[in-house]
Parts: sequence; C-alpha cells; structure tokens
Amino acid sequence: MEPFIIITAPHSKCDPSAKERMCDKVAKQAAETLSSLIKYKHKLLLANIYRSECDLNRKKCINTDYWQQEIIPTIDDPLKKYNPIFLIDIHSFPSTPDISLLPLFIIDYSGGKDYVHNLVNTLINNGIKTERREVEPVNAIIQYSLSKDIPSLLIEFNENLSIEDIKKIDEIILIWLEKEINKRSDRKILKTYFYF
Repeated sequence: MEPFIIITAPHSKCDPSAKERMCDKVAKQAAETLSSLIKYKHKLLLANIYRSECDLNRKKCINTDYWQQEIIPTIDDPLKKYNPIFLIDIHSFPSTPDISLLPLFIIDYSGGKDYVHNLVNTLINNGIKTERREVEPVNAIIQYSLSKDIPSLLIEFNENLSIEDIKKIDEIILIWLEKEINKRSDRKILKTYFYF
C-alpha cells in the first residue's frame, strides 16, 4: 500500500481588510508550499470559513461542511487503501518578544511519540531552532485523527518568516516525512514477512 498525507490549515481563511488578527496569516502559504513538495498521494484542506464564524479546530464545529464533507471523509476513507497515513495540521503565530527568534514550534498531542521527537530533531539538525510543546488536547482535528491511529501533529510557523524561509522549513519537514514513511513501510514488510 502507498502512503497518504493529509495537510490541514483550519485557520487559513484570511480577510486582508480585517484590522485585528483573525486568522493564521502564513498558514495557507506554509500548507500550500508543503503540499506542492510532497510526491506522495495527499490532500490539502484549507479553511472554507473564517475563524470568527467557527473555529474549525474545535468540536463545536463538527457539524460544518468542512468537517462533514472534508475532514471526516479525508481521514476515514483512506484507512483501508493507504499505509502509512500522516496528518499535519498547519498554523501560524504572531511574533512576540518572547518567541520572536523561534521560527516555529511543534505541538505534540501524541504523548511524546517518536515521530514528533524525530521531526524536532530533524529541524534542529538542519539549523532550524524549534521547540516541542505539549498542550491540553483541544485540537479536534488531531484528536479525531489520533483516534483512528493516524500519526498526527501540529506545526506553528512564525508569521515573520519569508516565503523562502517557509519553503526551506517545508523542505526539511519533507525529509522527516520521507524517513517516517520509509520506517513504517519497512515495519509493515517485516510484520507481513514474519506473520506468514
């Protein structure tokens, strides 16, 4: 079976005329760039409504078209056709004095699984200052994906990053992703071999 990658950016719909920060300003760019680099079968799910209408990363929005027609079928349908499957949830944050030098950080809802640590190490080893953070499990997309045993994580990009910086980071994420896919494919082959 071939891999399948899901990229979500639930806060990516932005109104350029808005005076207040109502969206993740570089999430769309980061998600689209990553999507353009991935050679495997994948699906990109950008937001179709503004965060002010409903936060698509929360359970209260599970009845929206985004969830019913995009998130649920995109996670559920490939489970029998593809292996391994990964979900990468893309966000961005405004640069503030305490995190201004941090290009991005990884939110870990997995409880410290190896694949999260491997991404952090891959980024650091390639010169990208990164932190791993564990937070309360409020991200509905990742909770749903993890409930289906799909490796899932959230990546927050600094909104001061240039397009070139975002592409460089996405290229490093791709290095990590390919290693993880190869690892899981090797495990599947070994499992099959020893089972029979």
